[in-house]
Formats: sequence, structure tokens, C-alpha cells
Amino acid sequence: MRYIAGVKGILLSALCCLAAFAPTSSLKLGEFSRTTSPLAPTSPFAQGDSKEILGKLCQATEAVDIHAKPDPKSKVCYEAKAFDYMVFRPFNETWSKILLQNGTYGFVLRDHVALLPYRVTKGATGGTGLTNEQIVESAADRSLKMIGDPVTHALRGGGFVSEAFSEIGMKLPSSVAKQSRLGSPVSRLQDLRPGDRLYFWDAQRDRMGFSGIYLGGGYFIGPLPGRKSIATDYLGSKKWLKALVAARR
Repeated sequence: MRYIAGVKGILLSALCCLAAFAPTSSLKLGEFSRTTSPLAPTSPFAQGDSKEILGKLCQATEAVDIHAKPDPKSKVCYEAKAFDYMVFRPFNETWSKILLQNGTYGFVLRDHVALLPYRVTKGATGGTGLTNEQIVESAADRSLKMIGDPVTHALRGGGFVSEAFSEIGMKLPSSVAKQSRLGSPVSRLQDLRPGDRLYFWDAQRDRMGFSGIYLGGGYFIGPLPGRKSIATDYLGSKKWLKALVAARR
């Protein structure tokens, strides 16, 4: 993992005293373990003990129907709720395959799911787990290559994070509000890892403002307000701590 010059090495001790970010979702991890869901169970914190890759982790960006066939008129197998976790495999430009508990696949419209930077593997016990945290770090690597790029309209809000993650094959919505509710929450600053997504509040407009990517050593990168190009800054500064409302992995 590459770090930018001048990284101070650790967050200020004051950061470590901050217990949690403001909650943005009531999402409970491992939600698909409930018996009423036909979807394959998965949890962002599970660890598989096998290298058999079942697919990639994704989340529904809104309530969506899982169909028996790639046809909107086909039977609905399950009605997934917004922000439900699912195991994803590509099918075509319009539809994605979703792994079900019985080993078969359902189909969902691709625009209704967000790809997260994890692979899901099959464990020896038959459950599923996640590997390759390096995938998340590679998003931080990619974002560093964007330093100095002009902050266009497409990169504002959640556009920068969406663009950086798309370069490593992950699909996230460009809406900063939707992004801030996708993935696993990181509740403590000292638990941040390179590649984690950061979300900041715009007090003037009273809404979610922009997103950034944590680089490590207390620094992050993004389309910072008032800057004409993508830049880095120290997360420990008072203004960013005050504006930071969520972190996701």
C-alpha cells in the first residue's frame, strides 16, 4: 500500500477517544440468516475457510424483486429489502444472478444492486465468508492516481468514490446518500483501514455533502469543498471531524 508523502503515521490521540460516528442506518449484518429468506446467508464479518469463490457481495439499493428468470414477468422468488446483502454473479447488461440457499440462482435487475469490494467464499461448514481485504485497499491505490484531477460535476457528491471503485470492478451508486448506507459500518476511527469510504455532512445545505476514501495514517482523499482538483487532507482536523457522519467498508 502506497502512502502520500508527509503522512504523520497515526491519528491524533484525540481521534481515538471518539467512540462512534453518527448512525446512518439500522442495517443489521448477517440479515439473510433468517429462515424466511431464500437467499444464501452471508455476513461481511464472516471468514470462509475455503477458496471456492461463490461470487461477489452486493447490496440492494432499494426494495427489489428476485425473479426466477431474467424476465420481469417471471415468478418472484423473494422480495429483497433495501440494503439487504446478497451474493452476486454477473449475467448480462440488464440482469444479475443472485445465489439462493438451495444452490440455485434468482435474477435481479442490475441497476438495483451495488457491488461491494468483497468476494464471497464457501467455508468447510457450508456457510459463506469474505476474503481479499486487499480489494478494498486497491481502491485507495486507485484514488491516489486521481490526485490533481479536476473536480467535475460527475465527481462531486458520491461520484468520486463511485469512480474509484468502478476502476477495480465494483459498482456503487453515485448518490452520496445511498452510498453512505451500503457496506459494513466502521464505528471507531481507530478501526479505519485504507480503502474505507468516508461521508461528510454539508451544514450549509443540511444534507450529505461529499464522500472520500481513507488512505491510512490519518489522511483521506476526495473532492474537498473549495478545491478545484482532487486532493488529500488530514482527517484529524477539527472541521473534518465535525462534518464526518459515516464510514463504510
